[in-house]
Amino acid sequence: MRAPLILVSAFVLVVSLCYSSADGRKSPPSTANVRFTESPQPPSNPPEIGGSMFQAAAATTVTLGWWQFDSPNGHPDEQGWTKHDLTVQIAKHFHVAGSPGGCDAITPIGGTKSIWCGQWPTTADPWCGWEGLPGYGDNWSQRLESTVSAASVSYEIAWESEPGYDFTYVEWWDPANSQWREDPNAHGGTGGFDGSGGPLTETLTSPYGATKVRFRFASDGAWSDEDGLWPTAEGAVKIDDISLGGGPVEDWEGEACGAQQSTDGKWTTTIPAGFGNYAALHHGSTIVQEDPCFRQNSWLWGLFDDPAITNYGCGGWPLQGAIHYPEWDGLYLGNEIWSPSIPISGLGGQYILEFLTYRDLPLDNVVFYVWHVRSRDNDATGCATEWQDENFVYYGGQKDWIRRSFDFGGYVNSGADEVQVSLGAVDYCGIWGWDGCGCHSHAPLNSAFRFLV
Repeated sequence: MRAPLILVSAFVLVVSLCYSSADGRKSPPSTANVRFTESPQPPSNPPEIGGSMFQAAAATTVTLGWWQFDSPNGHPDEQGWTKHDLTVQIAKHFHVAGSPGGCDAITPIGGTKSIWCGQWPTTADPWCGWEGLPGYGDNWSQRLESTVSAASVSYEIAWESEPGYDFTYVEWWDPANSQWREDPNAHGGTGGFDGSGGPLTETLTSPYGATKVRFRFASDGAWSDEDGLWPTAEGAVKIDDISLGGGPVEDWEGEACGAQQSTDGKWTTTIPAGFGNYAALHHGSTIVQEDPCFRQNSWLWGLFDDPAITNYGCGGWPLQGAIHYPEWDGLYLGNEIWSPSIPISGLGGQYILEFLTYRDLPLDNVVFYVWHVRSRDNDATGCATEWQDENFVYYGGQKDWIRRSFDFGGYVNSGADEVQVSLGAVDYCGIWGWDGCGCHSHAPLNSAFRFLV
């Protein structure tokens, strides 16, 4: 069935003659042509213009839920919303695969098995909602690491990933600086493996003497088998016949299907711990808000750090926390809050998402606010669809509260029983890092929400 969904803020302050300026949209990092668009805001900004957020809904609508995040005693209450660090990997995806013995039936590089970084088709959540498998997903950071040191490594490799954005790297541990460094001589001197290629055999020599080595696959936030925008046959990478320092060759033939480390203990799979989950409820009276026409003085969601660690001193507010920066282990902020799954009822024919957000997000900061929606059909597999949206990220340096409205009916399955919304922020400094990524503020902020049908 199809029914309207509206997400709005429940707090109102009446002030006249205050209109916000433009809001920007930017396409995701994987698009072939990066586009910038700034369009005027409708005259419903600031939030109270165009009618109170408390005004009665039409007689044909049904209230599905209303979340103000205030408990009866005035304390914060998350009310079923959940916090998510999108940089945390769902699972380790490097594993032994091949055609025989119940392995995921990829085509091995040689023999009957290779170690593969990828996901085989499954009915398990969340992979059952992906657009296509086998293949790889968005925001992957997967590693195959040696546990012993060597001065060189030989290997055979085949790869398939979005060109220019999703790469496999060979990296050496730099003991003097305690960090992993990419080998620029990999892939014949190009430094990384993207697009489609292989099998390729090569030998690399460590610039640090005998040390550990690893293979790292990294994908960005869009265009993969997960969202179906870049489907592959068996992405992301397969590796075989690895030798450390000219020693014994690991060809994976004697390893169990699905194994994530070699039996001799020399190779193991790892994933990063994640950038960090900073989503929390804060009272508006404690938060810097520079909008002269509107102030939110109830509980609101923020994604910023403790000011003792990362603060907004660059904007003149050293006691205000800011979006954490710089990167950690190659990762940047990717935090969201997810609503509970909301049963759909009513007879409406249009879905609308509307939310109130505070912007202090100049484009040079490369921090953007985002929204997504997904649906679930409990009469079928019970699996939720992938998160979907207009494939834009949003910014605006006006230091104001605005109310945005989106029609997302095309992203809800016709037979859906439930719908769910996500709001959050991403830091794309690692992709679009202009001029050192600017001055990170504490924005975006989001306040109370309501669902209507």
